[in-house]
Amino acid sequence: AASPETADPEPGSGATLRSLGAPAPFALDDDPEADEPEDAPIPTISDYAIGGLNYDSATGIVTIPLIFRDGFSASANEFLILNWYGDGPAFVLTSFKEASSNEFDVQFDAVKQSFTLTLVDALTVTGDDLHITLTVNSTLTWESCSGTPSGYPRSVTGQIFDSSGYPSNFVEIPGEKCPATGIPRVMQPSYSFGGQSLFWSLELPDVFVPNAIVTITYQPDRLVISPQSVPVYARYRTGFDPVQIGTMTAANGVITITFNEASTSGTWERYINLSMPASLVFSCDPEQTIAEIDEMTLVGKPGVTTVTRATTVLCNAASPTKSGAWSTDEEGNDIIVWTIDSGDLFDGGSIVENLRTITGELAFAFDCDSLQVEVLSGDDPVVECSPGYPYYFAVHLYGDTPVRAIVTINAYPEDGYTSYVNCANIDSSPPINTFAAESTSIGWGGFPCFELFPDGGGDFIAKSVDKDIAQSGDTVTYEVVAETTSSRWSTITLTDVLPAGFDLDEDSVDCVVEPAIHASDDCFTYTDSSRTLQVVAVPGKGSGEVKITLTFSGTVSGVPGAVITNEACSLRETGSQGLPIGGEICDTASTTIIGKVTPEAIPFVDATCSVKPEIGLPQNGNGIKYSIEGDVKPGATVFVHADIDLTMHGWDDLTGTGWVVDTENSPQRATKTFEIDNPDCRPLVIPAVTFTEASCTAPASLSATPVDGVGYGLVDEIGAGKTVVVTATIDLTTHQWGDLTGTGWTPVEGGSSVKLTHTFAAAPNCETPSPTVEPTETPATPAPTGTPTTPAPVTPTATTAVTGLPSTGTNGGSGTGWQVLTVALVATVAIAGLGIRKAQSGR
Repeated sequence: AASPETADPEPGSGATLRSLGAPAPFALDDDPEADEPEDAPIPTISDYAIGGLNYDSATGIVTIPLIFRDGFSASANEFLILNWYGDGPAFVLTSFKEASSNEFDVQFDAVKQSFTLTLVDALTVTGDDLHITLTVNSTLTWESCSGTPSGYPRSVTGQIFDSSGYPSNFVEIPGEKCPATGIPRVMQPSYSFGGQSLFWSLELPDVFVPNAIVTITYQPDRLVISPQSVPVYARYRTGFDPVQIGTMTAANGVITITFNEASTSGTWERYINLSMPASLVFSCDPEQTIAEIDEMTLVGKPGVTTVTRATTVLCNAASPTKSGAWSTDEEGNDIIVWTIDSGDLFDGGSIVENLRTITGELAFAFDCDSLQVEVLSGDDPVVECSPGYPYYFAVHLYGDTPVRAIVTINAYPEDGYTSYVNCANIDSSPPINTFAAESTSIGWGGFPCFELFPDGGGDFIAKSVDKDIAQSGDTVTYEVVAETTSSRWSTITLTDVLPAGFDLDEDSVDCVVEPAIHASDDCFTYTDSSRTLQVVAVPGKGSGEVKITLTFSGTVSGVPGAVITNEACSLRETGSQGLPIGGEICDTASTTIIGKVTPEAIPFVDATCSVKPEIGLPQNGNGIKYSIEGDVKPGATVFVHADIDLTMHGWDDLTGTGWVVDTENSPQRATKTFEIDNPDCRPLVIPAVTFTEASCTAPASLSATPVDGVGYGLVDEIGAGKTVVVTATIDLTTHQWGDLTGTGWTPVEGGSSVKLTHTFAAAPNCETPSPTVEPTETPATPAPTGTPTTPAPVTPTATTAVTGLPSTGTNGGSGTGWQVLTVALVATVAIAGLGIRKAQSGR
């Protein structure tokens, strides 16, 4: 036990009462330099004990019980010295009140905080033990909470030490817990050059406030820390199983520790130790081989600030690597060929580079005869390999310049393992020998591992989303599947930090861990403050292959063109060894936000005989570009296209709009088809011919009314009782027949001619004079202009006969079958003896 003159006792040391008659281990010495025994007070009273101290909070009285056992004996004036050690000036004894018996004269020194008990008379205790209680007034002053982490109780302690240095049990007086955030206190932040990691310990409060946060700042120009979330575990004071009470992330020079709801329950161990992978950053010239690293400062809030030491590092150094591959030996047996690249190491005759494989079990045995070392720089190595210790070998490299080697060795694997792991411990010290330095990212040592799987096994993760393209406000569903075939793991943590633009539906989260023995009680956790979904697979009854499936849905939002990328990562850890065997694997799934668009209406004027067709294109806009394909003319088929950028927009419902999208071949294009009319604009014509029957005063005759574009012809002889056939002919490229229904005209093969057949009545009996009868005229049908009309038949009146043949149309003239007739001119332009010319438009 420490002398009370030289050391404060540690509260909570749990010291027991001194046994009666126990020899004093040393004497209290007020002057440590004194050599003479008489200079030290001699404890002349022994065989006693100090009982449990008590503090009365109502009165401020401290009671100190002393027990003198049966058989105690001492002479008058023998004395006992007791010393009080309170918690600094906060808890001190102020004045002696009384002793419960008068066997001793008790003197109290408030300055020295000590009691001297002197026997008044000789005393021998027989029968019952003698109990004496000293009562002393005290003062207690609570310190501010400024130095105490929130959630911790303020407390003071006091103890009694006797002359021999043995303490009593201490009395502890707790105060109220300090209020506010419940934040733990950061202790001892530091950067490990040897382990390339940031390390610190946290002093935990008894009670957390939910979502408490601790930050540690570092120099981002000196350290690069993994941005991936790292779980934080603690243990109950009465339990053994770790509980995840938060997560750690690092970004932009700040490490943030966020505590979850689990941290608010239970009483935790007083301290937890944490670490995060980090890489030392330094700047080297291209040809530089050595660089000096300045000091780095780490600040914990709330907590302490520490400064790391400077060191020497290699510049432009290669990192160490580890790999393995399956092969066969000469007998065809399966072997693993392990390869280690030491990376660049420090130079100097005393520098040693060790490559030690660590397997943890005899999953394979090295073949020492196969060990080969290729020295890339440095001197010849010293090689050790022990067949009797089949999972160990060492290679020591020396050189006057930086050294490096490639080491290969064969190993024979045992059957029944899901994977085979080999790690190389590569050590290298700076020339100044201030401390060891190693790194897996910049050379000069490290601890690279490689896990080799048979039959294509390993660690796998796949992230998918049901919609690659979605409109703002749509619901999307993500699925993450993480699995391993390795049996080497303590926890597998699947972490999904939800991206901005995604609003989680917490009721949609579904989690499955297979086999179920590896599932945590709640399967998954969601931390709203960090928007993190997390699944932790636990070993259960031994680690084995495991598969985690996490699905969840939510709505996406953003401007058209925004890409929402969700990344999920799976970290396989290997327990207390801390070997980065599995490492972290990640996968992403993305959804592009698009705007739903509909093409504008297309102005269209169809073709008529008097109107030219027109198709109008809207202005480009709303993410749509318009184009036209084809000539806009009568009878043409014209296509109007509307094109969009599918990374920015999508088509709305185009049903009933006439727009069509070829989703397989051209999903970015909507097309609308226009069939332009081709109207027949040739004038409609109907021929007009009038027949006049023979009378006693005039022969039978016919007359043709001129119609634009029509030519007439006559077949057979005109006369009473005769049958004649009249033809009318047009040029179909310039004219077309009107409605001939009821006119008597019938088509002739070829379509350009029609014919009309008429039989004249028999000649009248003219022997008996008969009254003169005026012929009835049928007015000629006017020439059609647009709508065909049929001229009224013309009945000839008795007039002077004219000899000749009417000739009109394309078949006019003196063709076969034409006869010479007498034609009366009645409201016509037929001229006796001349053919009637085909009227031409404009002539």
